[in-house]
Amino acid sequence: MSSQHLSKSQPEFVKGIIFFGFPLHPPGKPTIDRADHLKDVKVPMLFLQGTKDELATWSLMEQVTTRIIVSNSL
Repeated sequence: MSSQHLSKSQPEFVKGIIFFGFPLHPPGKPTIDRADHLKDVKVPMLFLQGTKDELATWSLMEQVTTRIIVSNSL
């Protein structure tokens, strides 16, 4: 919820956001749609994600972070 808020509003007091396991999708339905808003977050983001998380596989997290990097570099 915090990241969704930060995608629409960027208060000056927020210097970054840390995710302790970012749930990308419901169990058994892998997709990265829930992360679309992250491209609009303008503060630094740190993702701490387990490699065996069934709600966000490592390969999906790599896709998400790559999209963020590419969209922020344009």
